[in-house]
Amino acid sequence: MYKTIIFDFDGTLVDSKYIFVEVYNEIARRYGYLSLDSENIHELRKLSIRERFKIMRIPLYHIPWISFLFLRKYGRAMHRLECFEGIKALLNQLQNQGFTLAIISSNAKSNIQNFLQSNQITAIQHIYTSRNLFGKHKVMNRLMKDLRVTPKEILYVGDELRDITACRAAQISIAWVSWGYDPMELINQNPPDYYVNSTDELLALLTHPPL
Repeated sequence: MYKTIIFDFDGTLVDSKYIFVEVYNEIARRYGYLSLDSENIHELRKLSIRERFKIMRIPLYHIPWISFLFLRKYGRAMHRLECFEGIKALLNQLQNQGFTLAIISSNAKSNIQNFLQSNQITAIQHIYTSRNLFGKHKVMNRLMKDLRVTPKEILYVGDELRDITACRAAQISIAWVSWGYDPMELINQNPPDYYVNSTDELLALLTHPPL
């Protein structure tokens, strides 16, 4: 059924939550945005990304500039990132079974490439990035054109509500992973095609898809 599997990077393949908070708080303290802590993170996770920015006192027109600054600082901490448990084995198994594997992320391509290289991950064949937090669907369309695949041949694997929104716009199926950023309470506002709670479940979904 599916031939190409697209993964989100942060929150899906790698556990970057603590680095994200650390880098963001450094920027927030300097420019007067709301700093993150264990209490407000729990509440913010229940909100859409636009609602989060409003509470964090980040105007939407600041996002491109903040993203540039954030990704530059984030890149310096890449050596501390780790894959979620079971991810490396999953990628190797999917590659061995003939799937085309790709990443679409809002992170910088150089950051992702450096991480994959330093962790000896060779299964990913294509990396696409979108600096527009709300523009992933455009990148999905470009990937489909480049790889000459149809929406029905693709499964996106992600962890955020905006991933689901992008997949709906691109008419691509999506599997939401429970180990990432957005909780099920938020995700259920726009349910994904599949809910996945472990890498074993994801492998089973791809190798023995439901009829």
